Amino acid sequence: MKEEFLHYIWKYRLFTTEYLYFNNQKIEVLEIGEHNQSSGPDFFNSKIKIGETIWVGNVEIHVKASDWHRHGHQKDPAYENVILHMVFENDKQIFRSNGEEIPSGRITFNPEILARYKELIRLEENKECFSYFAKMEKVIYYDWLEKLEFMRLERKMQIVTEILKRNHYHWDAALYEMLAMAVGMKLNAVPFRLLTQAVPLEFTLKKRNKIISLLAAFYGKAGFLENENSFLKYNILTKEYTALKHLLPKTYLNHQSWKKMRARPTGFPEIRIAQFINLVINIFPFFEKLKACENVNNLREIIVLGIKNNFNEISELLGNDKILKSNPGKKTIDSIIINSIVPFLFYYGKFTNKEAVKQNSIKILEDLPAENNEIIKKWNKFGIVAENAFDSQALIELKTQFCHKQRCMECMIGHQILSIEENK
Repeated sequence: MKEEFLHYIWKYRLFTTEYLYFNNQKIEVLEIGEHNQSSGPDFFNSKIKIGETIWVGNVEIHVKASDWHRHGHQKDPAYENVILHMVFENDKQIFRSNGEEIPSGRITFNPEILARYKELIRLEENKECFSYFAKMEKVIYYDWLEKLEFMRLERKMQIVTEILKRNHYHWDAALYEMLAMAVGMKLNAVPFRLLTQAVPLEFTLKKRNKIISLLAAFYGKAGFLENENSFLKYNILTKEYTALKHLLPKTYLNHQSWKKMRARPTGFPEIRIAQFINLVINIFPFFEKLKACENVNNLREIIVLGIKNNFNEISELLGNDKILKSNPGKKTIDSIIINSIVPFLFYYGKFTNKEAVKQNSIKILEDLPAENNEIIKKWNKFGIVAENAFDSQALIELKTQFCHKQRCMECMIGHQILSIEENK
């Protein structure tokens, strides 16, 4: 028996009420309250009636009443406002710091729900619950996918918020950082993000006509000039970097910060940096252009041409024709759009209360093909096929934020398995 299971029983009112008493007085649950996912009591703002008295406050749930002391709640002032202690096994009376007994009730339920819960745990451990997704009613299936994608967008908006605040709500500077993270892909998103802080957009645009200075600044701050690098004209870049590094923030990275594991040569950070530099000098300022983009093809064209235009100059200055031949493919371009432009546009639409902008960001996802990464391939094995990027992003959210974290009872699949009525 897990406490999370009892949370589920309480949240969806699956408990029986005929034996719900405290000191021979009937307990009536008027309002369940809000499920608390962080520290503190399990449910906030609950409303109950004991006898003739109505109580409003928090509810704490445990498998055993004695867990109150085992978890140290008697020492935490946050638990002083608990109006009801619901337990599966009432093995101990619990008191407030002033000596008052905290009302308690034994949480009981249909035994079939517990049997289904044990089956859900077994299915989750063997990853068999995935097969239930394909069997869900289409209405429920698409509703769950939509909720998942909006959860994902909301989480990504937290990153956008953080970046905008750090850049004092300079939209182009924030977009510069978001694009960098997307160009770095999951493997190098963090060092790319730090690199944009080490080489700010203002400096990049100021030096856009002096490519050698930009190359020196980016590769120097990235740590690739610490040791001779076969990708680069080491001596020329080092000399230039020495002359200009005093113009840049003191932030810098070590070359060991960058990862190449499992990356193809076209995805090596030295190449991605060159692509990013060219993209920025060709399309920025970009924010106003982005708002005017009408469709996915328009976005793709801007990014592709931004990376390719005059790229031969960068390749020659670096002295490496591998860079010239390493134009990103369609999947890479789409990934950049999905992971930077879509959440940025969605945030802007919400920030400015422009519903049309939010809807356009969703339409971009719906017009893009589904991703084809390892997570999506695993879903495909269970007959779950994403129709577009909106669906694939939702399935990634499900896998990373629910399956990996064992949030089975918050998942629509788990809910369907546990639901007695729908399984009859």
